[in-house]
Amino acid sequence: MDDNNINNEEKNTNEAHNQRIHVEVVPRVPAVFGYYDNLDHISYQGSFVANFSVEQALSIKLLIQKLTRFIQNQKNSEF
Repeated sequence: MDDNNINNEEKNTNEAHNQRIHVEVVPRVPAVFGYYDNLDHISYQGSFVANFSVEQALSIKLLIQKLTRFIQNQKNSEF
């Protein structure tokens, strides 16, 4: 393998690495337990740290925004 091929492989590896971003998500999703009176104080808290491609991370961000709006709308419609 000549130096040119090695340099191209390194360049491709670096470009692939640069296309990945670090994403940390800590969701707080209301949990519904029928036997509790005050649902506002019940929540699920979890987290995960993973590497996603930029496209995947944007999709996840959009999904979280949609879920957050949905949950807020559900809360608002209860009153």
